[in-house]
Amino acid sequence: MSDGWLVGEKTGNNRILDQVDADKADEIMDAIENGEVEKILSRVDEAGNVTIKQLDSAGNVIGKWP
Repeated sequence: MSDGWLVGEKTGNNRILDQVDADKADEIMDAIENGEVEKILSRVDEAGNVTIKQLDSAGNVIGKWP
C-alpha cells in the first residue's frame, strides 16, 4: 500500500480513482502528497485478536498504531 501503488505510478492503475469520483480522488491524492494521510494495516488472527500497524509512504510497517 505504498503511495505509488495507490495512485498507479508504476502500473497506471489509479486505485483511488477506481473507488471515488475524480474530484474526491484529487482531494485524496493532494492529502497524500501533503502528508495528511495516515495509512494503517489491520490484521485479525484466528483467535479474533486485532493488530494495527502504521505504514510509511513506501508501504513498510513503521510501528504500532496509534
